[in-house]
Parts: sequence; structure tokens; C-alpha cells
Amino acid sequence: MTFAQKYVLWAAGILLWIFGVSILLSYIAYGYMDLPTVGHMALVLFPPLVLAAILLVLFKRPRDLKARKERVAHVRQAVAEGRS
Repeated sequence: MTFAQKYVLWAAGILLWIFGVSILLSYIAYGYMDLPTVGHMALVLFPPLVLAAILLVLFKRPRDLKARKERVAHVRQAVAEGRS
């Protein structure tokens, strides 16, 4: 898993946590769950979660072995020359 994927997962998790805690606190405070409000919250939450899923796919590591070898060779050459 790449660092970008980890950031996307953390952001989506925090967003889900905020919405979940909001629903839980509302239920505790009022004693019932307002389903229309929860439905609207789900509609608000849906687009960012779809975007997170798309970003997870876009930030995948390349499966092409040749591209990976070229990247490793480039890093090896940079280290040999003293560049970072």
C-alpha cells in the first residue's frame, strides 16, 4: 500500500468517524434516530467516499515489472552518484 493510499484511507476513516459520532451523539441526546436526517447525511457522505475509492485505484503501485525495475535502477544510479 502506498503512502497516498494510506492518506486517502485515513481521510475517509476520519470522515466516517465524524459522521458516525454525530449520529451517535444525536441519538444519545434525543433518544431516537432521525432516519431522514441520517439519510441526508449518507447522501452528503457518498460523493467523498466514491472519490476516495477512485483515488485508491489511481494511487495503486504499478504492476508492470519493467517499470519497477527502471524505477529501482534510477534510484540505484542516484544513490551511486550521491544524489537523493
